[in-house]
Amino acid sequence: MTVKTIKYSTGELAFFAAFDSQKNSLPKAAGREAANAWLKANGIATKRVEFYHYSDLRRKFSKSQNYGAAETNVTLAAIKAHPTIAAFDEADYQSIIFVDGKLRSDLSDTGASLANNPTDWAVENLTQADNKNHVDNLTRTMWRDGICLDIEKSSDKPIHLIFVNSGQSDVAHFNRHYIKLADNVKATLIESHINLDDEPSFNLHHFNFKLGTAANLTHFVVNGENNQAVNICRTQGDYADKVELNSTALAIGGAWTRREGDLYCNGSNMDLKISGAVLAGGEQHIDNSYIVHHKLPENISFQRFKNVIDDKAHAIFQGKVIVAIDAQKTDGQQMSQSILLSDDASISTKPELEIYADDVECAHGATVGALDEDTLFYLRARGIPKKIAQRLLIHAFVAEISDELPEALNIAADKLITVWLNAHLEA
Repeated sequence: MTVKTIKYSTGELAFFAAFDSQKNSLPKAAGREAANAWLKANGIATKRVEFYHYSDLRRKFSKSQNYGAAETNVTLAAIKAHPTIAAFDEADYQSIIFVDGKLRSDLSDTGASLANNPTDWAVENLTQADNKNHVDNLTRTMWRDGICLDIEKSSDKPIHLIFVNSGQSDVAHFNRHYIKLADNVKATLIESHINLDDEPSFNLHHFNFKLGTAANLTHFVVNGENNQAVNICRTQGDYADKVELNSTALAIGGAWTRREGDLYCNGSNMDLKISGAVLAGGEQHIDNSYIVHHKLPENISFQRFKNVIDDKAHAIFQGKVIVAIDAQKTDGQQMSQSILLSDDASISTKPELEIYADDVECAHGATVGALDEDTLFYLRARGIPKKIAQRLLIHAFVAEISDELPEALNIAADKLITVWLNAHLEA
């Protein structure tokens, strides 16, 4: 019998030691020891794991990383003054605010803490011992808080999840979230990640979504952190019949950002749109990697990502559609379009199809290039300066991903895109 031997990095050893020393102070939850054992048996993902080939998780865990609870003091005014949050001024929303990994009920309008009021679904999920995803097991091991949100009635008023890093602590934060929509419920969820100063931050989130029959969810995400932030978010989606999902992510901040997901079509006649825009400069690393699992017939999924990459930044799109043998009449599409603004900018794109049914319409595509010189010449010939012409073209290219958002969210996306373009393409 072959015995698997793993040589741990100093960062992995620090993580395991932190769990051993702090596990008695963490909220009581079954499954922690099993998740930690899985990580010890498999290690934290490196580039040798295909799903993390472009984003080596293990390298983000350093020997000097601190773990534990953080006590911080911030004001609601400071949070709302942040440019990312201020962009939503025209949206009338209910807020759920986390500061340094902890739900702050005193700053929030709604929300129940996973640590204090877990739902039955969350408790059941946390007891599962057969999880084989690295981010899933990292958060199962070290989570301290999260949100439990059961949405049972439709509302036009968005819920705004705001994750704040105060800079008052360099502790790593691990959260798990459980968000459930009842049958026929329509809801809008905003998700924002920010830093209040220039200090480093390290966050891992695992979002669990369960959408009932004919549920309709609009989910808009903004990564607006500073240039020392590490942010890793994973989504596990369980979708029933006739679900409509419009999920849009705008990545404009952070040093190292990864959004990944496994989305399961466990019903029929659903329509999933997973979109994203990356605006990256400096040496940013921004990764969008999603797998859509079509289990049953007559579902539509469309993954569309647009990337604008400057300086030495690196963007990644990995999209995969898996069509099971029973998922006839599946329509699974993927498209990645990228504009490189410098010779040192790079894009890694890897769309995949894994099809076991024979009556499907599935396709993928990718384009990479510079701004069209003929169009630039046309604009400049009409007296528009080069940088302004570039901004106009890039804005039109990126803004398409927010076209189907509600008006207030579209306005916010437009503001944030404009701010980034003005900063990176000065006239």
